[in-house]
Amino acid sequence: MRAIVRTGASATSSHDGAAQAGPGTEISMEMREVPAPRPGPDEAVVEVVAVSLNFGSLAYGELARPGTVLGADGVGLLRHDPSGRLPTQTRVAFTSPHGTWAERSVVPCDSLAEVPPAVSDTDAAALPGAGLTALQAVDTLEAALDGLAGRSVLVTGAAGGVGGYAVQLAKRAGAAVTAVARSVERQEHARRLGADRAVGSVEAAEDAGAAGTAEAGTSGVGFDGVIDTVGGEALAAACRVVAPSALILNVGHASGQASLIDVEAMRRRAPGARIDAFVCTDVSGRALSRLLAMVAADELEANVGRTRPWGEYRQAVRELLGRRSVGKTVLTVSSPSPAAE
Repeated sequence: MRAIVRTGASATSSHDGAAQAGPGTEISMEMREVPAPRPGPDEAVVEVVAVSLNFGSLAYGELARPGTVLGADGVGLLRHDPSGRLPTQTRVAFTSPHGTWAERSVVPCDSLAEVPPAVSDTDAAALPGAGLTALQAVDTLEAALDGLAGRSVLVTGAAGGVGGYAVQLAKRAGAAVTAVARSVERQEHARRLGADRAVGSVEAAEDAGAAGTAEAGTSGVGFDGVIDTVGGEALAAACRVVAPSALILNVGHASGQASLIDVEAMRRRAPGARIDAFVCTDVSGRALSRLLAMVAADELEANVGRTRPWGEYRQAVRELLGRRSVGKTVLTVSSPSPAAE
C-alpha cells in the first residue's frame, strides 16, 4: 500500500529529539510502500479517494516522528465497518489519528459520516479537520454569548481553512463578522465567504468594527467574540479590541510567534473578557454530518482553493506552509467514487 510518510528531521527539534516543523519550514517526506493498516475492534477501513491539507497538523503535530503516515482527514469508500452501522461501499468523510495520506486508512467507527450524493469528493475531503474546529469554535461562542445574533465577531486568518469556515458559520449564526486577512486577494475571498468587513490587520479591524456597530446603532466598544487562528501579535492585538465579557478563542498558531499579552490592560478595558486555548474535541461523525448537510443544502461553501493529484504533495505542502494558497487544498488519491461522478 502506498502512503506519504515523514522521513526525517525538519529545521528545529523539540527537547525529546522529535522534529517539529514551523511555518514555512521545508518538510522531509516521501511516498513509499507501507504495510496495510490493521484495524482495532472499533475501527473501520476506508479506501481513500481524497484528503486535505491542514496547516496546524502539518506544521506542528503530525511531524513528531519519522515514519508517521501524514494527514488527519479525508473521504473514501468504506471497506470494513465492525459496527455494522454503514454498509460497505458507502461514501464516507472522516478524521483519523492514524494518518490518512494513504491508499487505505484505519478510522474510528464513530468518526465516520456518510457523504450526501450532492456533495463532491473534493468538498467532502476539505471539511473534516478545519470544518469541525470552526464548527465547535462557533458553537462555543454561541453558547458563551447567549447567541450570536447581533453580536460582533472577529476572525483572524480568515482566508485559511479554519478561518474560512469560521467566517461562514459565525455569519450563519447571525453575527456581524469582521475578517482579518493579509492580502487584498485574501480579504476579497473572506468577503465572498460572507464577512461583513475584511481588513489587513487587527488594528484596522478595530476601526472597521466600530464603524460597523455604529451603523447598526450599537455601542461599538469592541468585539464580543474572537476566533483567532494566527496567534502571536494577532492574538495580543485581539485582546486590545474586545468588549467587556468577550470570549477570545485561540484555535491556531499559524504565525509561529509567541503572544505577549497585557492582561492588566485587558482587565481594565474589557472586564470579564477571557482567553481560551481552544482545542477541538468533537471529531464525531455526528458533528461532521452537520457540516456535510450544510454543504449539500448550499448553506456552507467547502472553501476549496486548489486541488492536486497526490503525486504533487510536495508542491501542495510548500504552498500551504509558505502562505501561497487560499482556502483548503485537496489531494486526490484515487479516481472519484461512483456517487460523486
